[in-house]
Amino acid sequence: MAGEWIPLDINLGDKPEVQELIDLTGQGVETVVYRLFQLWGWASLNTADGTVRATPGRLSRVCGGDEEFWRAVEAVGWIVFDQAAGTAEIPGWGKRFSMAAKARACSADRQSRHRNAGVTVHRDKSVTTGEERREQVPPPPREAAQKSRRGAAQKLAGVSAHHANELPADGWAALQAAWNAGTGERWRSPAPPAQAADRLAEDGWMDRATEAIGHLHKCRFFKTPVTLGQFCGSGFVDRVLGGQYDRPRDEPQARTPGRFDDKPPAQGWTGDDAARLEATRRKMVEQLRQEVTQ
Repeated sequence: MAGEWIPLDINLGDKPEVQELIDLTGQGVETVVYRLFQLWGWASLNTADGTVRATPGRLSRVCGGDEEFWRAVEAVGWIVFDQAAGTAEIPGWGKRFSMAAKARACSADRQSRHRNAGVTVHRDKSVTTGEERREQVPPPPREAAQKSRRGAAQKLAGVSAHHANELPADGWAALQAAWNAGTGERWRSPAPPAQAADRLAEDGWMDRATEAIGHLHKCRFFKTPVTLGQFCGSGFVDRVLGGQYDRPRDEPQARTPGRFDDKPPAQGWTGDDAARLEATRRKMVEQLRQEVTQ
């Protein structure tokens, strides 16, 4: 998929695990690093949690090398094969290559650019030492206002990050992954909504939330996609599962039996009541005839 990427350390070739792989396999550093890059890149397209259907033989076809090479990768602790299940797990996937990890890396990069946006490098032309001096250049009024808004947003993000520290270890990552796989508005921030910690602390809420995410496509009440912040509101998941949002907003509710404005069907007169009604009717007709003839 165009635009896919994975984070790599610039000193990957110097890491002890890579050096150990070179000793175990007899391969050059460029070969080892390239095959590892192929492994992590291929896995990022085929797994969301670091577990992928793969064996040493399959990885040889996809990423190069042979089974002995990938057993060596397992020996240094960078992959774990489950022969019975036919799967492979990459340890530390959530902290390194998951969508949440990449979102954290992007956020750190954006914050770094914002912090350095007002720094301008000037070279002192009166000397030839080549030294540079830096000074803070006051931004124009409009840019200052934008910077103020960014500062407020970063402060809010800091509050959300504080809430993230209160979450269970894997709770937020699991919730974000399940949410972004559903039909709601994607949550791109690495920090959770303010109410996520309260909801994840509720017993059984995550199970109900996963079921509710799968039900959101039936909620015709909302004219715009539901946000994760809205979803984490108190009682929202239970209302979704109860079907309260399945009906369009403008559609009236169906009338239920026994309402006060329901009318019973008309019934005819019977017995003595019918005889008295007929006598009264005849009397009135006779009186009307006499008035007409006078």
